[in-house]
Amino acid sequence: RGAVSALFIDRRTKPLIEANIRLVHAEAEAKVRPGDVLAVLGELAARGEQYDLIFADPPYHKGLGASTLQRVAAGDLLSEEGILIIEHGAEEELPLPVGYACVRRMNYGKTTAVSMYGKELHP
Repeated sequence: RGAVSALFIDRRTKPLIEANIRLVHAEAEAKVRPGDVLAVLGELAARGEQYDLIFADPPYHKGLGASTLQRVAAGDLLSEEGILIIEHGAEEELPLPVGYACVRRMNYGKTTAVSMYGKELHP
């Protein structure tokens, strides 16, 4: 809603995502990249891409939330005022990369948490 563009990265559900994009008539604004999310994030970083909003919902308890956070930070994929939102297991602690801050964390029951990260802004 209101986004200029959207990029979806998923290994298995490209046809479903594309069907939903067609359903909301967003073919011009939304693209789907199949593949391993960490590899695709590396490719995007190599091209110098940056995003205002990144949402990640990796499988829990496999270290993928932490790996995604680290890859986004290492690749400088988040714009200066951008937000990275990661859904993860409630008991998982995601180590903060240098220059990043957790701006909000919300737990939903005993199993799910959503954490929001941004770059530390220095005056």
